[in-house]
Amino acid sequence: GDSGKLLRSILEKLDIRDHYITNIVTCRSCIPTTDANGNQMFTKGYKGKPAEPKYTDQSPTKPEVEACRPRLAEEIYIVDPVIIVALGGTAVSALRGSSVSIMKERGMVEEIYIPGAAMTPNFTPKGAWLRKTKGEVNAPVMQNEIRYLMLPTIHPAYVLHRANDFSRDNPFKQLVDDIRQAADIYNRYMFEVHGVAPNEI
Repeated sequence: GDSGKLLRSILEKLDIRDHYITNIVTCRSCIPTTDANGNQMFTKGYKGKPAEPKYTDQSPTKPEVEACRPRLAEEIYIVDPVIIVALGGTAVSALRGSSVSIMKERGMVEEIYIPGAAMTPNFTPKGAWLRKTKGEVNAPVMQNEIRYLMLPTIHPAYVLHRANDFSRDNPFKQLVDDIRQAADIYNRYMFEVHGVAPNEI
C-alpha cells in the first residue's frame, strides 16, 4: 500500500539496500465494513465478478499478535538483523512485550530479547544447576534468548496522515532521521566487525 511505497522510497533515497521487511502478524487485521445501520457492505462486483464483503483495516489485536509471535521470533532469529527498526507503537509493543509511548520513545535505541533455537541451563538464584527433587537429580533447561538492538519509530501511515505538516520537526523528517540513525548503526557495525565500509558492500 501507500505506507509501503513511502517506506521503500525513503530506503531508496538513503541508498539502504541491505534490509529485510516483515510484519508483526502474517494475516490481514481487519473488521467488516458496515453502513450506518450496521449492515455488512459489499463491493459492486465489476466485470462479472460476484460482490464481495468490504473490510476496513485495523491495528493487529492482542490475540493476533500472540498467535504470530512464535513465527516472528523464528523469522528474526533466522534473519539475524544487526538492528531492528520497529515501525509504530504496535510493532514496538509486540517486540518489547510492554506498552510504549511512540512519540516520546522514537529514535531511542534499546535492547530486546528474542527466543533462540537452543537450550541453556536453568540456574537457581544462588547459581546452582543440579537439583534434587523427590530423590532424583535433574538439570533443568530453558530456551535461550538472543539480544537484538531495536530502534522504535513512527509508522509510515502516520506520516501520510500528517502529510500537510510542514513544521521543522514534522513526522516525515522524524521517520527519515530515525531510519538514517539505524543505517549509521548498521554501517558502523559492518566497519568495526568486518572492516567493510558502506560503499564497499
